[in-house]
Amino acid sequence: MGGGDQQPAGHSLPSADNRPCAAAGKCYCYPVIPISRNSKQEVTILMRKLAVILGAILALAMVGAAFADTSVTINELNNSGISGTAQLIDKGSQTEVIVTLTGEPSGASEPAHIHAGQCGPTLGKVVYPLKNIENGKSDTIVNAPLDSLENGQFAINVHQSAANISTYVACGNIPAMAVPITSLPKTGGAPIALIVVVGGALVGTGYALRRRSA
Repeated sequence: MGGGDQQPAGHSLPSADNRPCAAAGKCYCYPVIPISRNSKQEVTILMRKLAVILGAILALAMVGAAFADTSVTINELNNSGISGTAQLIDKGSQTEVIVTLTGEPSGASEPAHIHAGQCGPTLGKVVYPLKNIENGKSDTIVNAPLDSLENGQFAINVHQSAANISTYVACGNIPAMAVPITSLPKTGGAPIALIVVVGGALVGTGYALRRRSA
């Protein structure tokens, strides 16, 4: 071999006609890296498994979005001893409001409403009436979507009785919920950002695995 044909150790040049080095006579071979004959099948199997896992995650996210609800803590007022919680459940254009209280006097029927404002001095007028609390429970369908109530401008207020409507016995602020601009409505589907992440993970993983099997 002439000096012009020498290559640094660990490097090589293939033969012009891609013949094996022994046949070409004048080439330097790179080390051969063995590749499994079943590599493509292995990649396909891995991709299918990944798709199933990510699909399950996406399905769970969609179910969670479809059944989104909000919890409200209802605190006692005027030493009434009455407190509890309210669950606001998304029903599309409506909201189900389930109020559960403890400490209510036996046989009592306590009026309850969604008021404008917040518990305390800023509590305003009645916006949506709820069914009276009886035996510690009230379940009402309100003609308003859940997200319209989650702006920090509403509260659930409970009155002592119809006769003593001006006496408040319990109240709870409906919390404001931050809704990202990348979210779809709660009644249909998962956040767009989640879909993008899942799709990107599938594409990126598939690309990486294909390069490894090439």
